[in-house]
Amino acid sequence: MSSRLAEHGFTLLEVLVVVAMVAVLVTSVSLAMAPNPARVLDDEAWRFARVLEAAAEAGEQGQIWTLEWRADGYALVDAAGRPAKADTLFAPHRWPEGVAGVVVGAAQKTALWRGDRAAELHVTLAAGEFARAVTLSPLGLATVEDAR
Repeated sequence: MSSRLAEHGFTLLEVLVVVAMVAVLVTSVSLAMAPNPARVLDDEAWRFARVLEAAAEAGEQGQIWTLEWRADGYALVDAAGRPAKADTLFAPHRWPEGVAGVVVGAAQKTALWRGDRAAELHVTLAAGEFARAVTLSPLGLATVEDAR
């Protein structure tokens, strides 16, 4: 082969190396973009815990919120039955796809403040093989723990 021909193209080995590098990059990017069910569940559990704590604190200040449990999420309504405004922390919230919640030992509607303390509430959120227990104590503190 003349040196002139070798200067104008790529060898098969060079092409295969580039294709392999592109395949590795595409795979890593696509894996990074796929939602991790455990992370989504943790984010939802901690968000819900903060909402419960804020609602308990509001109850301590005289604004009592009722938790309305729904199959696809939850909503907080005031004493008149009006849902919270859409731009607030207490706005109705839908669980992301793949996340489901179950209230343990409570009605579909639960006042989050009773008399002089927060309502005790136990909720289990699950996504696939992962589960988190969100608990609201009578002191108004919410915790998130692994439920499995």
